[in-house]
Amino acid sequence: MNSVMTFSRNAVDPDSISKDPDYSSNFKVEIFFKDICNLCKPTTSLESKCQYCKEKMANDMVFWQIIHDILNVIYFLTKSFI
Repeated sequence: MNSVMTFSRNAVDPDSISKDPDYSSNFKVEIFFKDICNLCKPTTSLESKCQYCKEKMANDMVFWQIIHDILNVIYFLTKSFI
């Protein structure tokens, strides 16, 4: 599936671009991308990704795991002190 994300000039850089008269008020950034896997979803856990996605994400898997671990710690700490 092909997808497009569109960002207005405020979303790209709310201070510099939105206040710069050299940029049109219609300025936007469009990012075009396509899904490379029909099995995995963005919500699929790292451990559950298919072999193809694991291979494609091999260089990034460590960083995603670190982010996941940090978020789990923050969630745990937040719930522990409320």
